[in-house]
Amino acid sequence: LEFYQRLVALPLWLRVPLLAAAALAVAAVAWLLWRFARPARTTSAPPPVAITRPQVEARIDHLRERKAETAALEAELDSIRGILAVDNDDLAGADAIFPEANELARRRQDKFLQSTILLNLGWVALLQEHYDQALYWSRAASASAHAIDAQLILEKALANVGWAYYGLGDFAKALINFNEAGVEAEKLGATSDQVRWLNTAGVA
Repeated sequence: LEFYQRLVALPLWLRVPLLAAAALAVAAVAWLLWRFARPARTTSAPPPVAITRPQVEARIDHLRERKAETAALEAELDSIRGILAVDNDDLAGADAIFPEANELARRRQDKFLQSTILLNLGWVALLQEHYDQALYWSRAASASAHAIDAQLILEKALANVGWAYYGLGDFAKALINFNEAGVEAEKLGATSDQVRWLNTAGVA
């Protein structure tokens, strides 16, 4: 009240600047109080990164490759499981596993793996004395191996065809296939196999 009375007593030319200064001071104090009292600003999140079409297509290709790798691995694992089943005298188990592996290899268009599995299917059929099946699978292995020039598989497959014919009592065809297996062994430089098939041909 005393400050107001003194202010009123001042001349007008002095009163106006003082009122303006007082108003500025009050405004400054109010701004400082608001500045300290307001909640702190949270850091704004970065803007989302746009994903381009080439990036999406590259990701799809990567996932397809991973899927293909997985399928190939499954086929090889099934093939190994089949061989282990034979080693454990579980021929029925091997007979069930190898066709699954063959289908996976076929879907993957892995001709070499498929030729190997077909050879193993013929082998299992021979061990079970299922000579018709052995002939079917071994001839399929022979054709598949011949198409990709897999000479070692071709040699074994021709020999298995010979054994299948031998089991069926067709000794003439058995002789032809044992001789052909011997020729393939010679190409490979596998002397022991060559002698083996030629000796077998002599028995047939």
